[in-house]
Amino acid sequence: MCFYLGYTVRYWRKSVDELQNYWERRFPGQRSRAIIIGLDSNIEYAVRVSVYTQFGDSPESSYFSHRTFRLPPQTPPQYVTIRQPRREKDKRVRLFGDVYMYKLEVEWRGISTTADEEPLEGYMVKVWEHYQSIRNATIYYVDGSKYKMIIDNLYKNRNYKLRVQAWSLGGEGKYSSPEREFRFDNDGRLLIRKFNYLIYF
Repeated sequence: MCFYLGYTVRYWRKSVDELQNYWERRFPGQRSRAIIIGLDSNIEYAVRVSVYTQFGDSPESSYFSHRTFRLPPQTPPQYVTIRQPRREKDKRVRLFGDVYMYKLEVEWRGISTTADEEPLEGYMVKVWEHYQSIRNATIYYVDGSKYKMIIDNLYKNRNYKLRVQAWSLGGEGKYSSPEREFRFDNDGRLLIRKFNYLIYF
């Protein structure tokens, strides 16, 4: 009796000889899809799939081809500024009783993409608490035609960090630098880190 052990995916650049210049990956278990990482951007690859068992490999499928996306944005957003809304009534949102969340205006200089990059889809503003990793950040999405947004769910007496990056179908672009650090004090006033000090703005 023959049992399927998994699938073999063989892939190569379509512009070269498939039998001399290819890569092969095995994916154990029953599945209907697999993810291959490490492909170059804007290259057409061809793929064949076969089943492997304890007795060997099955015949391969017909080949399928697909072109990878171009590069993600290579230029980071610049001149990121943060501030509180000007009008006092716009600076916070009441949750209940005397509990409020505070608003932050974020603005940056937008970017343009080149012919080697996928067209710009938008921007991501990432905010996380200082003791966390950026991988734990809350992400706010902004349309690619806009260079400003208001975040309205921040707490007082917490130290935050913020970065902006562009994104496209090619992936996430480079982060703005340096990261902006800030907090709202007990009275809801914004402090921004400058030269290792938190300063009121």
